Amino acid sequence: MAHTLELFQRISWNNTKFEVVSRTNTELTIAFDSVSLSGEEPRRVEMVFLEPSNEWASLWSQSANEWIEHPDHEKPIGNRVEEATAKVVRKLKFSFGGHHELGWARWGFTAESIRVNA
Repeated sequence: MAHTLELFQRISWNNTKFEVVSRTNTELTIAFDSVSLSGEEPRRVEMVFLEPSNEWASLWSQSANEWIEHPDHEKPIGNRVEEATAKVVRKLKFSFGGHHELGWARWGFTAESIRVNA
């Protein structure tokens, strides 16, 4: 798990387009159009997040100066990933950031593990 987490943390996201390819109770597969793994040339990569749970989405409210519940649960960060983070808190916790038409937003979930198909 540590190796895959380290790989995820070293990815250059390149403001890449992405799409959720499939979503079940046991797997969440996301295709990223142009990410750089460990400094290599950008390429299409699919990531399979196993046993995804606790999905959330937040939108930054400039007027309230705080994160609020995101009204768009289908595409909370639009269609591009500008940044992403991952950490271990009992399970793997993933968070993606991007610009939604309503403003800066974050989307995330937990997973048991991740498989990177490069």
